[in-house]
Amino acid sequence: MAGFKSAVDWIVAEAMAVQQAQQLLGDFQAALGASQLECYRLARNNQMLQEVRNTLSDYLAKQLAESEKITREFEELAKVLLADLEEKQRVIRELYAEREQHLAAIQNFQNQLRQAHATIGQPGFEPAGPLRGKEFQLALPQSEGAKGHAASIASEPSKKQPGKKRKISA
Repeated sequence: MAGFKSAVDWIVAEAMAVQQAQQLLGDFQAALGASQLECYRLARNNQMLQEVRNTLSDYLAKQLAESEKITREFEELAKVLLADLEEKQRVIRELYAEREQHLAAIQNFQNQLRQAHATIGQPGFEPAGPLRGKEFQLALPQSEGAKGHAASIASEPSKKQPGKKRKISA
């Protein structure tokens, strides 16, 4: 009977080992299921992140293209504005040069007037040469404004003799 008892003990031990193995297998299957669930969740998160990445990549590509387009438009506008500014500066320089010429002509005219007034005011003044005994006008600068000014001076009535045109006599 001892052999029978040892066989029963062996069978019981084997049954317990099988039961422990089944328990371990169940634990392993549960862990495997949890791991598979975690892998599925991670795969889903990875897929969502990939979709977000693709969406952001598309958005950034569109924004970059739009930014480059706007940059080109601004560069073109800047070129146009710069050319316009350079043209305006050129015109301003020309106007200043013309202004300087006019100022020099005005100053020259003023000097001529001062000389004429100083000469005319002298007792016994008589113009020389072909102007002797004739009325004359001082030469004005040849700009449009000066011509108009000379015409207005010549057409203004004299304050001493109302109704008569003022003439400068030599």
